[in-house]
Amino acid sequence: MQNAPAFTAADADSIFSAYNQSFYFTEGTNGFFRKTTDGGKTFFWDRAEQMEMLLDVFGRTTNPVCLTMFSNVFNGFLTDHGASWGKNEFNDDIMWMVIACSRGYQITGNPAYRDAAKNNFDLCFARAASTNLGGGLWWKISNQSKNACVNGPAAIAACLLGQICGDTNYFIAAENIFQWERATLFDPNSGAIADAISADGVVHSWASTYNQGTFIGAANLLGHTNEALLAADFMVKNLCPDGLLPAYHQSSDPGGFNGIGVRWLAKFMRQRGLESRYQPWLQKNANAAWSARRQSDGLAWSRWPAPTPIVTLHSWSCSSAVVVMQVAAPSENNLTNPAATFVPNPDQILERTCFQTGKAWSPKTDLQSDVAIVYGIDTNLPARIASWRERGYRIHVMTGVAWGEYQDYLYGRFDGINHEDEAQTDRNGNKIGHGGDVYYMCPGTNYGKFLCVGVQRALDAGAEAIHLEEPEFWDRAGYSEGFKREWKNYYGEDWQPPHSSVDARWRTGKLKYFLYRRALQQVFDYVQDYNKNSGRHVRCYVPTHSLLNYSQWCIVSPESSLAQLNGCDGYIAQVWTGTSREPNRYRGEVRSRTFETAFLEYGAMQNLVRATGRRVWYLNDPIEDNPNYDWNDYRNHWESTLTASLLQPEVSQYEVAPWPERIFNGRYPRSAAREDRKSIPPEYATELQAVFHALDDMKQERVAWDAGTTGIGVLASDSMMF
Repeated sequence: MQNAPAFTAADADSIFSAYNQSFYFTEGTNGFFRKTTDGGKTFFWDRAEQMEMLLDVFGRTTNPVCLTMFSNVFNGFLTDHGASWGKNEFNDDIMWMVIACSRGYQITGNPAYRDAAKNNFDLCFARAASTNLGGGLWWKISNQSKNACVNGPAAIAACLLGQICGDTNYFIAAENIFQWERATLFDPNSGAIADAISADGVVHSWASTYNQGTFIGAANLLGHTNEALLAADFMVKNLCPDGLLPAYHQSSDPGGFNGIGVRWLAKFMRQRGLESRYQPWLQKNANAAWSARRQSDGLAWSRWPAPTPIVTLHSWSCSSAVVVMQVAAPSENNLTNPAATFVPNPDQILERTCFQTGKAWSPKTDLQSDVAIVYGIDTNLPARIASWRERGYRIHVMTGVAWGEYQDYLYGRFDGINHEDEAQTDRNGNKIGHGGDVYYMCPGTNYGKFLCVGVQRALDAGAEAIHLEEPEFWDRAGYSEGFKREWKNYYGEDWQPPHSSVDARWRTGKLKYFLYRRALQQVFDYVQDYNKNSGRHVRCYVPTHSLLNYSQWCIVSPESSLAQLNGCDGYIAQVWTGTSREPNRYRGEVRSRTFETAFLEYGAMQNLVRATGRRVWYLNDPIEDNPNYDWNDYRNHWESTLTASLLQPEVSQYEVAPWPERIFNGRYPRSAAREDRKSIPPEYATELQAVFHALDDMKQERVAWDAGTTGIGVLASDSMMF
């Protein structure tokens, strides 16, 4: 046959939309998929696989609607089957739901998914694993055969649980299951996976895309790439002799097998850089599936390239067409629209590296990190988010909590109340600003509500996390009318000037410390309510300087009390040349000690998460806020802070650059004559790119100190800032 016309990203959206219109429905917060176009509901394992389909669509689009649907279907599943799934006699059914929940947790961080996956895997593994026939898992509780259909998914499920629970026992279980399947059901000559071995030792050699796919998935997760390659080649060449997937009957279990096969093969392809080997085959099938759809409702059955007939269709069999069009790169306009061919790296869910930017995507600032943190909550935010998402980035949004382009709040356009008296003000009545009428704020209760409006804009645009940076109250502030009102509310007495006594100064610092923690909690509570209502799990972070820097710069910030915030998932340690080059006194000498200061600053920030289980990214900045240094200065100080950040092995996540646009587009020093300003030297740019990519791989199991004394700490109190 001739190749079908090329499909586009819009076509992949359309087939998913058609599928939902025909099959998805809700009852309150419970979501379900109809069994057929005539009605009913899918039952157990097919519903779990439809949940995986939702995650496949999210992986391509990062559309938050998919996660809301996933949450609804999870709720519906618990309504129908309960929290413990031991009543199902099929062990493979349980493993499929474990996989769906584990993948859901990896994307959303919702602990309900992780707990359901862990509890039910443990239940199923305890009843299914045995030493009979050399190991492996029984297919059903009747213990009549050990099948690839349960052992492949079980190995994948165990790997995912090892990743999300941090328990090496799951990796051991995954390896044992895989090795049994490899020894018993895998043909090392052809790459075929036999269907089962019965209790009497007879091997049943029928091969399917389901079993090939799950073997590929397990082998890839465990690093057995040769076996994965053999199994993938067998599926492509032997099960698809004309290049098209088997035409399984649409009303039985095999109807959805092809979606399973292509999902795990595509993950293997992307992770191992095998696009030239498998992408054309995936695209051929995606094109055929799209061309086979029927015009009446846009559905495509499982027997492409034959046209989808006007008959009752089963949602399970129609899911394969949806899946293949998500995991294959669109084949139309690949050369003219590079963004259309981008397939995210599966390791992006780990969010190992990130950068923040106030600009839309540009080739010069495309750092290939896992996360783009889009800065600002203005009306242009959705368009900027879209430009980065189209290039495959996970999207976070950051805004300043202490200052920003917040004139709508300042001048009363938000709530009809003028809030200029909430600008931080010094003893002489001067407002403390960040340029123009962008003031540092003394946050009243309405200020948090104002920030929530902008945060909602980010939530609507699909942000996966919110960062409220730099909760900062200047030490010299505390004289505004807004602060006086807060003093009265907090202490129940009239305001005392901070300079009037040591006690007044202390109480001023304590109140400043409280006010920004309150503002942060207002926004984080808002996001948690949004999560509860939407089924999403948008995370909240606080990018902040260290206690050492804030004390030296005379700023009060919540610092260690951030551990008291509900709904806070972690921090960004804002340590860079600008903070670490600040001169300090040691043995009577005042001078810059960038490396030493950075080492102490990173250590102070690590202690914010040491006992909480939260995440921290370490920031490095290849230049700094002061534009009047030359590139040699920037490079030397960046290397010092970078090295200091690598001496904290407990942390393996990094913000590789704030504002890449000023790094790769800027010319320095700004104080020099225009003709003497220089762009970034090529050798420095090359060094940066090499380091940015290396930082993706800093989570190492084996770390050892070969010099120095360990275990020594310095006790410091937040009251240093007061």
